[in-house]
Amino acid sequence: MTRVEAVRSLRISQGIFSIVNFGLASYPKASTVLTAFNFINWAATATFLAYLNTLGDRLADRYSESKTTEDLAAIISTYQSALQQSNPPVLDRISGGRNVLRYHAVRSDWQRAYEDTKISIGLVPRLTDWAPGKNDKQYVLGQIFGLASDATAVAMSAGQAPSVALSLLEQGRSVLAAFLREIRTDIGDLQAKHPDLASDFIRFRGMLDVPATKEMTASQEDGQPASRDVTSMRSRTGLDFDNLLVKIREQAGFEDFQLSPSEEDMKASARCRPIVVIDVSELRPDAILVEPSEIRCVALPLLRTAELEEMGQQGDRGSPAILERLWVAVTEPILDALGYTEPVSGDNWPQIWWILTGKLSKLPLHAAGHRGLKSIETVLDRAMSP
Repeated sequence: MTRVEAVRSLRISQGIFSIVNFGLASYPKASTVLTAFNFINWAATATFLAYLNTLGDRLADRYSESKTTEDLAAIISTYQSALQQSNPPVLDRISGGRNVLRYHAVRSDWQRAYEDTKISIGLVPRLTDWAPGKNDKQYVLGQIFGLASDATAVAMSAGQAPSVALSLLEQGRSVLAAFLREIRTDIGDLQAKHPDLASDFIRFRGMLDVPATKEMTASQEDGQPASRDVTSMRSRTGLDFDNLLVKIREQAGFEDFQLSPSEEDMKASARCRPIVVIDVSELRPDAILVEPSEIRCVALPLLRTAELEEMGQQGDRGSPAILERLWVAVTEPILDALGYTEPVSGDNWPQIWWILTGKLSKLPLHAAGHRGLKSIETVLDRAMSP
């Protein structure tokens, strides 16, 4: 960043905090704040989005002391506004979505939480080309870490089918995994079969996620009105991107491009062995069992994220105490639900495909159980993991 850019960024930040203080004092008269922003034409720009998220943070600080329903409603309204902006940087919209989820949970308003979480998860694929540097990637991953797990927990709390919850988890997990690998299989397939569409996809997605402050700087250097031009360009690019996705999905073999797998696809993947997906979220932990005939949920009320963090920090993660705790809290209820309640006799060993999330992925779940000499209460006594 040049000195000129740094000074401009500092001035913008100072302006945001000044108006945040005005907005904080104006609540619950939010219309006063929004009218002021409309007047100066900052709506749907990165600066306006930064204002919304910062104001939400300040309102959250105030709510931590006041605990009033008015402040809680103001927090939710502000973060929702950030999530629902159509044009500004996607990462900031996702940040608003993650934040509003926490306060929907305070209200136990799971239906609205589910609706907002679907929007957030749907935005994640646009992030994969955003961050070219290592530090940028770490920042982006830090912002969206756990989003997929929280989305799954919210879907279950909202009464959605386990297949819907699993679909959200897989949509988020597959994109995050691709981000870490810096590859996307479906993009590779698209480039091989429809290179023009792939080129447009990468170009539009990159344009949508260029930080708006850089665009505004470029416009100002060209002598153009920055805010209005950037907003208009983002709006056109967003529409072009959505139309492009429709066109890509019209191509044979790309009907599910950038979409989560269907319920039938998930059940078909379990035709050789059941798939157990364990979702670890602070909201609620669940195991989703995928079988050829159905997808169902097993609640894991004894599983605690804080306890998993303690286990992960221990030097010996395979200690008897950890393995026994994993058995009680996780694997025994899952095996019971699958009907694997007795040790296997003979060579007819059932197999389970375990898919772990969050802090649980660092622990030896396949070895869980009571380790006494005569114990038959272990995963290894009842099933194999390929």
